[in-house]
Amino acid sequence: MGNILITLVEIATFLSTAAGIYLVSRQINQRMVIQRRLGDRRDASPRRPSKLLKTLDVKNPFLNWIQATTLDKDVKEKSDLQKKLILAGYNSPAAPAVFVTLRLTSAIGLPVVYLLIQSFAAQPAEGAGPILTALAFSGFGLVAPRVLLDGRVVARREAIEAEF
Repeated sequence: MGNILITLVEIATFLSTAAGIYLVSRQINQRMVIQRRLGDRRDASPRRPSKLLKTLDVKNPFLNWIQATTLDKDVKEKSDLQKKLILAGYNSPAAPAVFVTLRLTSAIGLPVVYLLIQSFAAQPAEGAGPILTALAFSGFGLVAPRVLLDGRVVARREAIEAEF
């Protein structure tokens, strides 16, 4: 029974990883097609931003893609997250995309690391325990970055108030 459960978890992990890679490659391919189509319509003389002003564009293509697929759809959520990140001291235009990436990575990575540790353990846990623990780690991975951000906002606010 334990070997069947481990095999099912491995198969599910493989299928979800393969599906994720397929979806990411499909999105990238669609973006490339759109960029090629729009390439002819760009203005020949784009305005250069002033070097004195900070640009609000995200330079990293991966973070730009994360921002376009997750944050640009809900403007209110993006602005709330940006305000919290600024209050915490993260002023970079890429900060919201980095935060979402960190949150997603921790929600997926923590259960995967736990299951890998269990697979190499001398006596791995059996039954529903490992699955429930992996789900708990996933929930923790989703909640912990937000809690840490809230704590950082409070700590920074207190530090600024203490300086006055």
